Amino acid sequence: MEINNALSDKIMLVMVYCLSYLMVSTHGYLSFKHPETTKAKTFHALVAMVLLVMVVATEPQVTLFIIMLAYVLSGPLADAYRLLAGRKSAATKNLESKKII
Repeated sequence: MEINNALSDKIMLVMVYCLSYLMVSTHGYLSFKHPETTKAKTFHALVAMVLLVMVVATEPQVTLFIIMLAYVLSGPLADAYRLLAGRKSAATKNLESKKII
C-alpha cells in the first residue's frame, strides 16, 4: 500500500500536533523508576525481560514502534478510563441515594 506525498505530509503534521499536545498535557504516565517486585515475582520479571529482549532483537523497528505506541497511548487511555469509571460510580451513588424505602 503506497501513500502519496500529500497524504503522508498531512499524517505527519497530525502526528506532530498530537505528540506536542501529549508533551504539554497533564496525562499521567507510568515512570518505572521504582518497580516493586517481591522475591517470588523477581524470576517472572527476569523471564519477561529476557523474552522482551529476544523479541526486540528479532524485529527491532516494529517491536520498538509498538512498545512506544502502547506507552504513548497508555496515558490518555488511563485518564479516559478513570473519567468513565468516576462518572459511572458517581451515577451509581446518585441512584442509590434516591432509593425509596
